[in-house]
Amino acid sequence: MNSEIHIWDLDIMNTVTPFLTLGKQSTRRKKRDNSQQGHSDAVISLAWNRLTTHVLASGGADKQVVLWDLDEAKPAQAIPNRGGEVQSLRWHPNESTFILLGTMNGDAQVVDCRDTSGQPSAAWKFDGQIEKVLWNHFNPFTAFVSSDDGKLRYLDMRKPGECIWEGIAHEGPVGGLTLSAKTRGLLVTVGEDQMMNVWKVNDSTNSIDKVHSEKLHIGELHCAQFNPDVAAVLSIGGTAEDLIRVVDLTKYEPVVEAFSQ
Repeated sequence: MNSEIHIWDLDIMNTVTPFLTLGKQSTRRKKRDNSQQGHSDAVISLAWNRLTTHVLASGGADKQVVLWDLDEAKPAQAIPNRGGEVQSLRWHPNESTFILLGTMNGDAQVVDCRDTSGQPSAAWKFDGQIEKVLWNHFNPFTAFVSSDDGKLRYLDMRKPGECIWEGIAHEGPVGGLTLSAKTRGLLVTVGEDQMMNVWKVNDSTNSIDKVHSEKLHIGELHCAQFNPDVAAVLSIGGTAEDLIRVVDLTKYEPVVEAFSQ
């Protein structure tokens, strides 16, 4: 891994070079205080701002978050000293300046990018590495965090330092975490134990219940993402021959029963 970010135009077929490269060594500028813009080490995570579409956030092994202006193809802001390598990033679904991040040192933070001090608006500290962070777009005061010790946590931004729910989701790291765009409370986690687990989030009781578990036989599972247009369809990536599987959760009776109530 390196400190460059390659952006590809999917409308251009069979291209051998990216449409745009951010963070090229030869084009990096320095700020007036002589600090380098862009990342000085590998880029680990990316998050595109759907509300401010010319902004891309990147998290690096250099323990900082960089905000990129895609129109200008250059860094617009750096948020340093996050406490550890920034492994996961998510922009808030409704507030365009708030970003949720997780680090390899077990830090979960909400940062308002308008605050130039970089101090988090809310923060948590957990054992182990944060693998994935995810806002609950059905209840945007809340978010999910998964870690390499197999735990899934449910957080409320109004209660920093506390978990409103915590449990063991997998035996080993939880590499994928995704929430249905259409069906309220339909959450899926995947992990290195090769399992796909389906959960029902109940905000009225602040509980998360497992409704189905399935071994997919495509090796260790490291990513998952719901289709934005179809409520119960998601894609999952495994390590076995770099396989990707598309899963339709309506084929599992326990899932249908749990979300028909």
